Amino acid sequence: MPGLGVLFNRVLVIFRLAIGYQLHRSLTLFSNTITRLYCLLTAALCGLLCLLVTPHAYAQAFWYEIPVPSDSVFVTATKNERFTQRYFIRSGQQPLYIQPSVGSFRRLIISAGGNTVTLYDGSPRSGGVFWTNPITTPGEHEVTATVFESSTVFYSYSFRLIVVPSAQRAFTDGQFLDAPITYTQSVRRANTILLWQGGSASMDKPLMMVEGIDAAQQNNHATYYAIGLALFQAGQAEGADVMILDFADGGRDMALNANVVIDAVNLMRRLKTDPYRGIDLAGVLNAL
Repeated sequence: MPGLGVLFNRVLVIFRLAIGYQLHRSLTLFSNTITRLYCLLTAALCGLLCLLVTPHAYAQAFWYEIPVPSDSVFVTATKNERFTQRYFIRSGQQPLYIQPSVGSFRRLIISAGGNTVTLYDGSPRSGGVFWTNPITTPGEHEVTATVFESSTVFYSYSFRLIVVPSAQRAFTDGQFLDAPITYTQSVRRANTILLWQGGSASMDKPLMMVEGIDAAQQNNHATYYAIGLALFQAGQAEGADVMILDFADGGRDMALNANVVIDAVNLMRRLKTDPYRGIDLAGVLNAL
C-alpha cells in the first residue's frame, strides 16, 4: 500500500493536470475570442476602405442647389489671328477674361457689332483684362480685340462669340477636383448642372444632357447648349426643362464620372413630376 507521501504526490499530479487543462481551455477560448474580434475588425476596416476608394463611394454625394455661377471664359488674344477660335457664354452670366499674347500692353479695345469698348488704357500691363459686360444677344457674333503695345504698335485678334440663353437654376454635388485646364495649370472645379426652365416652373418635362470626354477642359455648359441648340429650343417650345451636366474633370476615369451621373439622375428624380429623358455624348451611361 503506498505511503502518504506517494498518495500526496499522485494527488498533486492530478491537481496539476486539472489546472493545466482548465488553463489550456481558458487560453484556447481567449485565443478564439481574440481571433474572432480580429476578423470582425479586419472585415469592418476592409469594408470602410472599399467605400472610400471604390467608384461607388463617389456616387454617394448629395446634389444641392446653388446660385447660377458667373464663371469667366478665358480668351488668349493671339497676335493677328482671325476667327479661328470660338468661345461660348451664357447671356448676361459669364464675363470674358482676355489675355493678350504679348509681354505687356498699354491699351485694349473690343469691337463687336458696330460698337467699341475700351477695356484698358493706362500704364504697361502684363495681366489680362475682364470684359464684364459682353454681348448678351443670343447667337453668333464676330469680335475683334485690338491690343496696343505702344501708341503706334498694335495688333488685332478676331474670334467668334456664341451666346446662348441664360440658365435659371444651378446644382452641384460639392465634389471639387483639381481639374487640368492646360498642360501646366489646373483649377478647382466641381460637377455642376445648369437648368434652362421650360414652359412652367415645375419640372414636368426634364431633359438631361451629359458631358462626354473633355480631357482638355475646353467646353462648358454653354458649349453643350449650343451643340444641342435646335433640339433644346424645340423641346423648350413644348415645355421641356433642359439640364446639362458638366463634369469637374471631363478626362477622368469614365466609371467615376458614370457614378456622378447616377447622383444626377437621382437629383432629377427628386425634381421631376413626369418621366425624364437624356442625351449621352460619349457612352458614359453605358458604364453605369
